Amino acid sequence: MDIKEKIKEILKFYNLKQKGFAEKIGITPQMVSDVLTGKKNAGDKIINGILDNCQEINPLWLFRDSECMLINDVNGKKQLSDFSEEEIALYIVNNESKFMEIPIFSNMVEKIAALKAIDILNKA
Repeated sequence: MDIKEKIKEILKFYNLKQKGFAEKIGITPQMVSDVLTGKKNAGDKIINGILDNCQEINPLWLFRDSECMLINDVNGKKQLSDFSEEEIALYIVNNESKFMEIPIFSNMVEKIAALKAIDILNKA
């Protein structure tokens, strides 16, 4: 499932139209429309908006297809909320190559690294 389809699933879950979803995650309705029609890819602003404002949505589902959409989805599997931050971080570190193949994830990592480098240079 691509990010466009995942956004459609999120719209259904929250029972929102494009405009309401855009307001919820802090973007313009046009940005939502452009992604859903395939004119543009979902960028950091959309992904971060979902992560920051849709607390029920499982970040692993957003980045990968193998996890449940909802953090507290009851289906017999351990949920993301069952793990500590340290366990999640260790999982990401141990599976770095898989995560870095996901364009949105690798872009976020590169962006964070660049910001940290700038911060270090500014302190020097």
